[in-house]
This record gives sequence, structure tokens and C-alpha cells, in this order.
Amino acid sequence: MIKGKGLIASTLSDFENDTSVLIFASGVSNSGEIREEEYKREKDLLLSVLSEKARLIYFSTCSVFDRSLIDSRYVRHKLEMEKLLADNSSNYLIMRLPILVGRTANPNTFFNFICDRVRSNATIQVHKYAWRYLFDAEDLKKVFPIILLETQKEDIRQINVAFNNAASVPSIVEMIEKITGKKVRKEIIENGSNYDFDKAPFNLILEKNKIVIDLRNYNYVVLKKYLIDK
Repeated sequence: MIKGKGLIASTLSDFENDTSVLIFASGVSNSGEIREEEYKREKDLLLSVLSEKARLIYFSTCSVFDRSLIDSRYVRHKLEMEKLLADNSSNYLIMRLPILVGRTANPNTFFNFICDRVRSNATIQVHKYAWRYLFDAEDLKKVFPIILLETQKEDIRQINVAFNNAASVPSIVEMIEKITGKKVRKEIIENGSNYDFDKAPFNLILEKNKIVIDLRNYNYVVLKKYLIDK
């Protein structure tokens, strides 16, 4: 079962009729959201499905490890929802995701926002010291069933799903410039941080199941794949 209609929901649509899991993909879609009603909406919806017998899969964010974002409303909310699950459910998995790149009409995703600004020749605020991890939505579709199985075997309740492919935001913008052939108008902001976190359990699952992801030029390849659709 799937709650939601965004990028995660469409990526994992194969599980639409699987009653053994409830994929909660109806969270706050804009990491810069400031409207409290949006956070309340997600909390209320999450509370309403806690009584379901299916295993609840909740998507949090790897940004909880970013020192420059730890006080943001979005990150604080995600940590609150993680605690809500831990305190009120015994059958759940929290998957912390990085920047998911895929085909979606949502203008607020990191990828769509930058691309739209480039296409319209608008100025982009670039956080000079910020780093991000990109993750192809098609790779999520590939690894998700295996993560479900392996985490259930080991009774893992929380896992960071990301590759070792951190890239600075300025370098990501440069890649988009190179792919599109357009120069981006930038306003450099002296902000952001380079952060790392424990990816060992996820990498172990990949190794155990002989899943090989080619990380050579991964970010550039993923950006180019979806930019050609725009």
C-alpha cells in the first residue's frame, strides 16, 4: 500500500497492492516549507496509519546530519516524526534518503528548482559550503525490495540510504551548466556544510546481494539522464 502521489510513490508503485507494507510517501515535499499546517498535515496522517497491521515505511532525510540545517523546521520535523514512530510503533522502518532525482512535476525538489531557475535564466542562491548526496529514483526502485527484506531479517528499524558520492552544491550547479550549455546567474551565500554519516549498513546490504552501482561520474550521469527530459 502507498500513501502519497509524489516521486517516491511513483517510483515504488509496484508496491501499490502489497498489503504487507504501508509506504508513507505523503510527507512535506518542500524542505524549505514554513507553513505549520503542512507539518501538522503530515503528522496527523502519520498518526492515522499507526494502527495499520502492515509494516510502516517512513522516509526521512539524510539532512539530519547536516550541521547547517539541524535547526531548520524541516529537519526538526523529520526528527520529531522519527521519534513519534519509535515511541508508538513496533513494526516500522525509517529510511533516511538523500536528494532523490527523478521525473516529477514537483517544482520544489532540489533538482527541479535548480533546473527551472537555469531554464528561466533566473538568479540562483548557491550555498558556497553546502554538499549534497544525489540518488537516482531508478536506483531506489532497484534496491528498495532488498532493503525491506534485509532490514526485516536483522530487525533494523532505521537505515541511511546513500552512496559515497557527496558533491558540493557549486559543483552540482557547474555540472548542470555543462550539460545544458547555459551559464547560471549565481548569488553566492556564505553558508552550508560538508557532512558525512554512517552508510555501512546500506553498503553491506548491497554487497551481500551483489548489487553493484557504478559511482564513476554518478552525479553527472544522473543529472544528464533527467535533464534531457526537460
